Amino acid sequence: MRCFLIFVFTFSLGFSKQLFESDSLDVFDLNIINTFNLEISNIGDPILFLVLPLQNNNFSLSHYSQKVRFVDYDKKDHLIESDSIYSHIFYQSAYNAGGVLKTFLTRPIGKNVKLKFSYDNLSSEGFLQHQQNKYSSLFLSLHYINKKTDYSLFFSFLSNNATYNQNGGVIYDSLVSLDLMQPYLTAQSILKNRELKLNHHYQIHNKLKLRYGIFINFFERYFIDSDPTSFYYSLTPLYYSIVSDYSLTSYFTRVLNTLSLLNENVSFTINHNYYNADNLVVNNIGDLDISISSSELFKKDKNINFNVNFCPIGYNKNNYILDFDVYKNLKKSTHNLKIILNSKKPNFFTEHYNTSYSFNWNEFNSLGTISMFFNSYFNKSKILISSSLNQYSNYLYFNELVSPVQLEEKLLYFNLILNKDWHFKKMFLKSSFCFQQSDNTVLSVPSFLFQQKIEYKSLLLKDISFLSSFTFNIFSKYYINSYFPLTDLFYRQINQKNGLIPLGSLSFAIEKADFSFGLVFRNISSLFLENNFLINNYPIPPQTVQLSIKWQFLN
Repeated sequence: MRCFLIFVFTFSLGFSKQLFESDSLDVFDLNIINTFNLEISNIGDPILFLVLPLQNNNFSLSHYSQKVRFVDYDKKDHLIESDSIYSHIFYQSAYNAGGVLKTFLTRPIGKNVKLKFSYDNLSSEGFLQHQQNKYSSLFLSLHYINKKTDYSLFFSFLSNNATYNQNGGVIYDSLVSLDLMQPYLTAQSILKNRELKLNHHYQIHNKLKLRYGIFINFFERYFIDSDPTSFYYSLTPLYYSIVSDYSLTSYFTRVLNTLSLLNENVSFTINHNYYNADNLVVNNIGDLDISISSSELFKKDKNINFNVNFCPIGYNKNNYILDFDVYKNLKKSTHNLKIILNSKKPNFFTEHYNTSYSFNWNEFNSLGTISMFFNSYFNKSKILISSSLNQYSNYLYFNELVSPVQLEEKLLYFNLILNKDWHFKKMFLKSSFCFQQSDNTVLSVPSFLFQQKIEYKSLLLKDISFLSSFTFNIFSKYYINSYFPLTDLFYRQINQKNGLIPLGSLSFAIEKADFSFGLVFRNISSLFLENNFLINNYPIPPQTVQLSIKWQFLN
């Protein structure tokens, strides 16, 4: 987990959200990703990362249009663990109309099975014309553990269905209010995502375990526009005109089979990934890769963690992953050094027009990465210092025409993150700084980011608490990528730098036992700064007040 913290920490802008435990001052915050990010305009909109997110350290590929919004990253790993019956209901109103509903239930079924179930629903109407997001997310898991046998089983199913209005931003007019500005698009995208996971564990004897798992993922995105006349349709290398409705379908299927043999020190694993995508000519059996990695016990005893992965057959043929970690736990501090070398094919993408110019995925080179991460945490002073240095070869980005391009020269990226916590009797303060630099404009990042968080909690009565929280965020100006609605991608723009706009949120809550309610004041900086833009064509939403309620039920 600390390796992850080298690169990321919580940075929730004034219009992002996260779900926490009820005793947290952030009980009404729904941001489920602990990283620097920027949500475009409305709840449920695509998110733009302000630093490079840490990549998955395996050969599994996905689709660039697949992980775009908060809900796409929510794998339910944060769901509460309990051996007894527990459930909760959470509601938060949306911006202009609608709201977010989150429900969760966990309970034992008999002596050996644990059930988890969650259902989330969003309907959020924004402040602009043709701006509404809707999704439903259903998750179910069953975990079978029998201490009298050597066998255990885990099953999970995730289903996301969504409909997003795509307005492409607005044509700015200082003479009218935001809700009267004309949108660039009146399009819509419909998404479906299904994930099924089944893991078997068998204890052969005390020091040897066999594990088999299968993971199936199906993703489909359908984009349709009955009036394709905006500038977005001119972002092609060839001139052409659209005379009728425009539609675009993206799909992606992945089937992963994995077989592992584990002892006290190492794990030997064979993985097979089968892919099918809209721009892939299926002429390959998929990727077959082999890995040797350290066990949790080895990591704990030796303070060393390693993973060596090689793919001899498939799309990733002759690619590799080398991952090495060293930990040092002292009395007053903890230190970690991580080195990664990998070579891996890029994720899949979709052509957004049909011409003789094509994006042949098979012709793209593997992406090479050499990374070094370091972090130190000092217990007494509660200071976390993190840094990463990364060299990329064949770096892939989407240019001004939203076409995938690979950089011919190598790219260097560096960041330094400082976190400091202060704890007082009734107050908690957290200051976070990030400094980062890239040596090439194809990777444009803000050189400086700052967040200040202040939380306060006190007793009003014997069993009633008052909670409040204030968050302030700001980052330096840089060339913020533009958003392309046709494929849900962010692409390069070097015409205008945006940033240095203060973003803030304020919340108040009353909590009694297992019930809490409160108000969240979002985008409070819009009270003083009107009609500001961070992402081109998408104005920062005006100030808004949201009602939040959470009710927990215990056995």
